[in-house]
Amino acid sequence: MSTLDVQNLGLRDLIDPDASVERIAAGLGFTEGPVWRDGYLLFSDIPNNRIARWHRLAEGCLLYTSPSTRDRG
Repeated sequence: MSTLDVQNLGLRDLIDPDASVERIAAGLGFTEGPVWRDGYLLFSDIPNNRIARWHRLAEGCLLYTSPSTRDRG
């Protein structure tokens, strides 16, 4: 667990300054467009041309679709 490196103080209005941060995935290029759907998180990994899926009960991220045709968001 880490702490947030806050660059914009407005973030403190949204997230507790003492909140810890947990890395849920690694090996991703540039991610974009997180969305909750049916209990899991989907997000694009644009350089790797895939969409990843994360669920709190699963071990790490799983491949949702590939190729993703470079979908964004």
